[in-house]
Amino acid sequence: MGAIALTTIWWTVGFNFLLYLAALQAIPEQLYEAASLDGANAWQKLTGITIPMLRRTTGLVVVLQLLASLKVFDRSTS
Repeated sequence: MGAIALTTIWWTVGFNFLLYLAALQAIPEQLYEAASLDGANAWQKLTGITIPMLRRTTGLVVVLQLLASLKVFDRSTS
């Protein structure tokens, strides 16, 4: 089962990359600017702004990966 999951991740990594790229570009630059003015360092910006703003995209990627893995698994057992 692990090999199927890894193969599916490799197979769909390009689409997932595009989803994350779009999500990163949708984060308003003003949030990072405000954090800089408040004295936040790069780690605080990552954990306080970037990761929480990518939560919905991460959920979507997990669901899509699960569905793709199940689809591949279903084909391999038939």
